[in-house]
Amino acid sequence: MSDFFKDVLADMDGTFQGADDPSSGGGYAKVAQGDYQAVVASAELTVAASGNNCLRWKLRILGPTGAGGVIWHNNVLINDKVRLGYVKKDLKNAGLVLASFADLATRVSELEGKVLDIRVYHKNDNVNCWINGLASNQNVGSAGPLGGGDVSRAGQGQAQGFNVDADDVPF
Repeated sequence: MSDFFKDVLADMDGTFQGADDPSSGGGYAKVAQGDYQAVVASAELTVAASGNNCLRWKLRILGPTGAGGVIWHNNVLINDKVRLGYVKKDLKNAGLVLASFADLATRVSELEGKVLDIRVYHKNDNVNCWINGLASNQNVGSAGPLGGGDVSRAGQGQAQGFNVDADDVPF
């Protein structure tokens, strides 16, 4: 598999070399601490840069301000009771209860489209996210959670938007 990626990445090398570094102009605004509503745009089991297995959530903020902003939430999957307890809590708060942890491999896609109440908080320079539960209103518009539907009815709370790049999230 690494040979495959090496070939694919080699094909992109010229574009990569000519690409501008986003940090040299603009970038992303720091997310304000607070409570938000977000839809799970994607959830996948992947391998983090550290080599650890990971459940990676892409959360897209719903309006009224900052609609479409993105934050990443990652659960590191290591055989540790404390860490897996947090994974279990996040899954339960997102409405996914598993009879066996192995079921996550086939059921992870069930998280997509769920509207969640989340809390963003800061610790030092890190931006972190807690999944507090399912939002009371799961209807995110006629065009679906990521389409052009009316997201203003996606919940009763005051969701504030933000953009956080995956590289800005230290976990």
